[in-house]
Amino acid sequence: MANQECEVCKNKINDPIYWADPKFYDIPKKIFFCSAQCSLIYYEKIKNLFKNP
Repeated sequence: MANQECEVCKNKINDPIYWADPKFYDIPKKIFFCSAQCSLIYYEKIKNLFKNP
């Protein structure tokens, strides 16, 4: 997998283990994070974009 960049702090990520998936959220693409802290910051922004089945 190609190197990714954290959406919050812009650090390079070699092995992404945190991400937001457009399958569950109304976002245009899969977004990667370098840490749980960065993912929490971003999830606070998109929590109202959760797709309801």
